[in-house]
Amino acid sequence: MGEKQKYDVVLLRELVPGMDRGKVEQNLATAFGLEISVISELLSRAPTRVKRDTDAATANQYAEALRQAGAQSEIRLAGGGTGGESGAGAGPALEEVLRNMGVPAWAVEPAPPVDRGLVPASEPDGTKSSGS
Repeated sequence: MGEKQKYDVVLLRELVPGMDRGKVEQNLATAFGLEISVISELLSRAPTRVKRDTDAATANQYAEALRQAGAQSEIRLAGGGTGGESGAGAGPALEEVLRNMGVPAWAVEPAPPVDRGLVPASEPDGTKSSGS
């Protein structure tokens, strides 16, 4: 019973409604410390695993950072699928895509994304909702 469930975070091709692809690419590049061209390639190859074999809290942290950046994602059971979905179609892992693009090894496993002043997906113009 000491074994804990592991999850993969999968970047989807779809964006959060109302978000511009260029802004999402810029947000993701900032969050992950990668070039916009790399992010553009990842989105075009989506679905792509951006984090694998992680705990639920970390998976949720990645998914939320992706959402805040304007990208949609799924959390799937590692090595399998989400409840009822198979893991097939998850696309190549981030590490494989980056390696094939010639990205240096040190950049293959980016640090967990952090809030760096990204434009929230719910408010594309950057204004805060007043809850009207």
